[in-house]
Amino acid sequence: MADHDRIHSPASSAPAAAGDWATLQVLLLRCSNALRDELAARSQGVALSGAQFTLLWACETDVAGLSQRELAVRLSLSAAHVSGLVEQLSARGLIVGQRAPQDRRRQIWRLTEQGRATVRQVFAELEPLARCLNVLLSAGVREQLARQLAELCEALQHASAVHAFSATHSAEVLGGAA
Repeated sequence: MADHDRIHSPASSAPAAAGDWATLQVLLLRCSNALRDELAARSQGVALSGAQFTLLWACETDVAGLSQRELAVRLSLSAAHVSGLVEQLSARGLIVGQRAPQDRRRQIWRLTEQGRATVRQVFAELEPLARCLNVLLSAGVREQLARQLAELCEALQHASAVHAFSATHSAEVLGGAA
């Protein structure tokens, strides 16, 4: 690990806590970009972007289907971006939308058989990379990493909500004192 990848580098002028989180963000971004690039390279044979494949994978992992809003949240994409992806994938016959029985305004998106075949094809292309990564990172390490990343996502959501509440409450208190 390079010095600039270490948490709380004493040479940094940033406050320790903020510097730790900035370093983690950079590391996560580097990993995310590397995985995205590998996925995009492996998806070229089926003419999919990384975002398109990720949306297909989200639909594959939720057999009940997902609304566009749920897809946007799950993939951390804007509603407009998801709308465009859904339109493209639907036009190619990879996903199909059905009206939600409880709310006819919502569409629930599911993979078609062609969509499932496309996911399998991309996974076949990813298999050599996955095997190499599995040798470098044991199943236990991968499971621990997945758990810790899920915990980080939850903590960030909680901290963001607390910070937003605190900022709003402080503004109300300061606004009321004026």
